[in-house]
This record gives sequence, structure tokens and C-alpha cells, in this order.
Amino acid sequence: MSNTTPGTTANTMSNATANNARADVDMSVHSEHIWTTLDQCETSLRWAARLRLSLLQRSVGQALGRLQAIAGAPLVSLHRARMCQAIHIALEGACAVLDQCMRTPPSDRAIQLGSLAAAQAEKIAVKHWKFSARPAPGEATELPPSLQQQCVPWLPMAPLRDDLSLVTVAPSVGVEVLALRFGWHGRAPHTMNDVAKLLGIHPRRAAIIAADTVRKLVRASAQRSA
Repeated sequence: MSNTTPGTTANTMSNATANNARADVDMSVHSEHIWTTLDQCETSLRWAARLRLSLLQRSVGQALGRLQAIAGAPLVSLHRARMCQAIHIALEGACAVLDQCMRTPPSDRAIQLGSLAAAQAEKIAVKHWKFSARPAPGEATELPPSLQQQCVPWLPMAPLRDDLSLVTVAPSVGVEVLALRFGWHGRAPHTMNDVAKLLGIHPRRAAIIAADTVRKLVRASAQRSA
């Protein structure tokens, strides 16, 4: 005959339920932290892409001034084509690492790799600027067409950014999410968490709105091109 009383059994079950609930909360918090960290990494890369586009357009702003201080040399004195190529190479490597992180199960290793990818993009570019980006006498400074076409690594979004005629096919909140997320219309790129805070919605909801709006814009763009 068991010595376990009904009260003891109930307490045991209650404790087990509480422990499971705490484990679920801990896992949820951990997953949210991973998602937020990778989102910040991706946004860092978008900043780098925006910087590269600014260089191609010969635009000088706060981001250029900050990187100029890091590089220790006036950016305007550096070889523009080589500088853009350095950023292109850095972004290619960083994006590849980040893509690999996105395909693997969430883990601390993925966070570390994603953070490394975002940081290395800037470090590699700065290294190229300091040691190999100065123009040689009489050397052409025009960018090759292939590099101009690849000025933004997120090419599916690039044609949509300035095609204002497509805005009517998407809800205004969707356009606002994309404008904040990708840095359209002269804005700074934001993390999805920051986008959500600015618009007063949940980050996951903001991500869903962004994905739906992109699909609508891409579909409308394809129909116009057909």
C-alpha cells in the first residue's frame, strides 16, 4: 500500500506543472533573445549596404564621418571603386555567415556567428580602406557596371524602394514598416523590434506585415513588367 497522500500527490503534480511552465518561459525568452540578436545582426548588414549605396551616390553623412574616423583617413581621398569593392567583399562574407546562422537551429553558436558576421563586415572594409584603397596615379575611378548593379545585397527589395507607384497596392502600415525596416526615403534602417516600438505593434506582427507587404509589392512589380 502506498504511503502517498492525496495532498502530497497534488503538490507533486503542481510542482511538476510549475517547473514545466518555467522551462517553457525560459525557452521562450531564450528563443526571443536569439531572434532579437540575429535581427540586430541583419540590421547591421543593412546599414553597411546603405553605406555602400551612399558611397556610390557620392553622399556624405554621419555614417561616413564615423567610419572616416575609424579608418584614420579622409574617405574622399580613397579610391572610390576599391572602397566599394572592399565593402562588397566584406558584405558577401558576412551575409554568407549570417545566412548559415539562419538555416541552423537556434543556439548560442548561431548568435556568436551572427554577431561576428555583422562586426566583421565593417572591420574588413576599414582594413581595405586603410591599406589598399588609395588611388594609383592615373588609375580610373569609375565603378564597373557589375558592381554598380550589386550595390545592395538585398536586390529583390532594391527596385521596390523608389517605385512609389507601387505603394498603392500595399496597406499604408505595410509601407511604413518597410520604410523603417529597410531605410527607405532617406530614413535610417531599424531593427524589427524598433519598428514595432515606433508603430506600437508586436515585433512578430511587424515581421508578418513586412513579409506580406513585400510579397504584394513583388507581385505587383512582376505584373507591371509582364
